[in-house]
Amino acid sequence: AVRPAAQVRAVGAIRFKTDNFDDRRSALENSYFNKEDERLMRSLLKKLKVQADDVDTHRAKGQRKAEKSHLLEIVGKYGMSQ
Repeated sequence: AVRPAAQVRAVGAIRFKTDNFDDRRSALENSYFNKEDERLMRSLLKKLKVQADDVDTHRAKGQRKAEKSHLLEIVGKYGMSQ
């Protein structure tokens, strides 16, 4: 059986739309897992920093002072209050 041209175009359009939905779904999944990975990595980094600060308290004090100084520089650029 030969399909009319309109049916062939409709099938192609449906396949095209399905591909777009698959691409969108895949992009949304990738975005979700990237954000989840980032959240987990930040959590791990925070735990490692706490452990390092517990082991080397002298270095931790100097590091906190340096971080505060850098933050104050950034805040100062934009006229923001502490």
